[in-house]
Order: sequence, then C-alpha cells, then structure tokens
Amino acid sequence: MTPYLMTKLRHFRNRSFYWLTNYLADKDTAENAWFSVLDGMLYTIMVGLTQPFMTLYAMSLGASDTMIGFFTSWPSLVSLLAQVPSALITERLQEIKTSLLRWAFVHRLNYLIYALIPYLPISGVNKAWVFILLVTLNNFPGVVVNAMWTQLMGRLFLSRERAKVFADRNFLTSVVTLCFLLVSGSILDLIPYPYNYTLSFSVGFVALMISLFFLSRLKEKPVEPPVASLEEVTTAPAKTSPWAGMKTVIRDKGFVALTLSLVIMHIGFGFSSALWTIFYRRQLLLSSTQIARISIISTCSSMLYYRLVPKVITKLGNQGTFLLGVLGYAPLPFLYAQVSADNLWFLWAIAVFDGLVGPTYSLSFFNIILDSAQNETYRPSYLAFYNTCISIPGVIFPMIGMQLYLYWGGLSVAPVFYIASGIRFVAVVMLALVFYTGRRRRLAGRS
Repeated sequence: MTPYLMTKLRHFRNRSFYWLTNYLADKDTAENAWFSVLDGMLYTIMVGLTQPFMTLYAMSLGASDTMIGFFTSWPSLVSLLAQVPSALITERLQEIKTSLLRWAFVHRLNYLIYALIPYLPISGVNKAWVFILLVTLNNFPGVVVNAMWTQLMGRLFLSRERAKVFADRNFLTSVVTLCFLLVSGSILDLIPYPYNYTLSFSVGFVALMISLFFLSRLKEKPVEPPVASLEEVTTAPAKTSPWAGMKTVIRDKGFVALTLSLVIMHIGFGFSSALWTIFYRRQLLLSSTQIARISIISTCSSMLYYRLVPKVITKLGNQGTFLLGVLGYAPLPFLYAQVSADNLWFLWAIAVFDGLVGPTYSLSFFNIILDSAQNETYRPSYLAFYNTCISIPGVIFPMIGMQLYLYWGGLSVAPVFYIASGIRFVAVVMLALVFYTGRRRRLAGRS
C-alpha cells in the first residue's frame, strides 16, 4: 500500500471517527462507540450473506419438509431453555468482556463448520441432520452472547448517549447488510452447489472473526461493588427467594394479559414460519437472487422509514405505535398468499409494506415491555417471564403449520397462511383490549 493511499485511509478513518463520536465526552467512550460500530458492521456481513438462505441450505443438503419444520422449531426450544441460564451466567460476572469473547468465539466457529458440511463422508440426508442439529445447539451460546453483549453495552454507554450511539450503529449495519444482500443471491445462483454455500459461510466466518477482534478492543470499566454503611447492613432485609420476582409477575394481571396477547401473536408468527422458503422456492419458483431481493426491498424500506418512526411514537405514544405495528403484521401472510408466479410485482409491494411494519413494531416494543414492569426491582423477572412465554409458540407451532400443509396435500401454503393471519388479528383485538383496559384503570386511579 502506497504512502498516499495510507494517508487517505487515515484521513477517512479520522473523519469517520469524528462524525460518529464527536458528541461523546471522553476518549474511552468515543473509542468504545467506534469499535462497537465496526464490530456490528463486520457481523452483519455474515447476516447479509447467510441468514436469508439458512432454510434453503438445509433443503439443498437434503432436508425433507418435516425436517424443515424441526429446523424452525428446535432452535426456538434451545433459545427457550437458554433464557434463565444465560441471565444467571451474566448476572454473576463482574467483568463481562472476557467471557463474552469466549462464548462469541464458540458461537461464531460454527459458521466455519457449516461451510464444510457438504464435504462430510456421510449421506445427504445425514448432512442435513448435522446442519439442523448444529444450528439448534448453536442457539445456546447465541443466547448467552446476546445477554452478555446487552449487559456490556449498558455498562459502556450512559442512557443519554445510548440512543445516538445505536442509531448510528443500526443505520450503518443496515447499509452493510443491504450491500451483501445484493450479492448473496447472485453468489448462490452463479456458483455451483456446494461451493456457493461454502463461499458464503466462509466469507461470513472471516467477517465474524474480524468482528470479534473489534469486540475485543472495547474498554470495559470495572464495576466496583457498593460499600454498605453500618446502618444499611443492620437494616437490610433478609435475602428473598429467587422466585419472589416471578410471583410478583404472575400477580400482575395487566402484564400477564399483555404477555398472553403477544403469545397469541407469536402463535400466528410460528404457524407460517416453517413455510416461507417452501413458498418462495416451490410455489413462486424464485431464484436465490429473487429471494434475496425480498430482503433487499424490505431493508431499503425500513432504512427510509427509520427516522420517521420517532415522530410516530411522539404522536401516538408507545402503545399506539406498537398496536399499529402489530396490526401491520396481521395481514401479511394473507397478502403473501395472494402472490403467484404471474403477479410477482405484488410480492415486491408487500416487501415494501413489510419494511415499514418492522421498525414500527420493534422501536416501540422494548419500551412497551419495560413500561409494563412497574416494579423495577423485579424487571429481570418480567423480561424472563415474557421471553419464556413467547418462545413456546416458536417451538410448537412451526411443526403444526408444517403438518397441516402436508395434510392438505403439500401443494399450497395458502390455507396455513390464512390461519396465521386470522390468529394475528385475534392478537390485535386482545392487545387493543389490554391497552384500553389499562388506560381506563390508570384514569380511574387518578380520579
């Protein structure tokens, strides 16, 4: 590399660093924001190259329709079982980064193994089983990594800084994801199997390792345990049962009702989740490039709409915006079922709408859950209860949806998609009633 080019790259790096961190007060926080952005951008290279095609890869390895149902359900089961252990592991750590890097390496190493599966000296269907089992088991370190990373980010950035840091991070990671979605489908279509998937997973693995390097550059501030005064020691209450928080959650009728309505929504999600790749590949006869185009259009739509969502939240509030997002998700399976190989333009139009629904739902979602947990002392129990409940449909209903599809002849996903939309509309009604009842209760309490 010539000195001129090195000077230009250094100048670009300095300008980018200033653009992303000029509002942060100290050098360590600025560098943490910088390395967090680089970590995220490298990580999403893997997302753009591999995530839209995981089910397609399983099918290429020889997975049957029933195995695709397992592929959708089993990782959700492991995620369900990993929720409590990941919280316990994370809560006991005074210093998070070292443990995070170890778990992250285990999680990311699997992407190299995925690349090598086609060359194993076993039959095709057994290769598919190996892939399904590896993806399933890999969800455990994935959940642990997510818990540790979230806790670490909370320590590195103050609440007043966090929104700006992650707004920049999410925007840039979306750009990177979009760029690699543009090439991922072409890689799979133009390069013969299995070299196409080997290339995608191998490049994704290299990007993950570079991402891990930037993750290791984060500077974690040690957490000092507070020193209690003599009065605090003598007046401190006895240690409560670890189940005290869960008992509080169960007695909170409003939160249980909210969770139940979202469980119904996730049943609607789960019913159709195992059938999307079958729908795209077998019914619409889409190529890998065309399947990637769905994600590309949706991502572009989300990026353009992203900055407008805060204005919607300001006008409608978190509950109104969240209800709008849930309402947007309800008709999607029904709308997709109207698409055929003769009217693919409608598929792209729905993808635009899907891209608008996602930010509306997700940006208001977390605040809805946290606002529902009135007792901050037991907030982890509220979140654990919610995550556990909404994970259950993801274990059961993909298999039910797949079995119904096969029972009805395995020719069209439309009947299952109609059921999925119907269930989602039920959830919308339930959620609206929960919000309305809660609002009336609050107004009655003020009078």
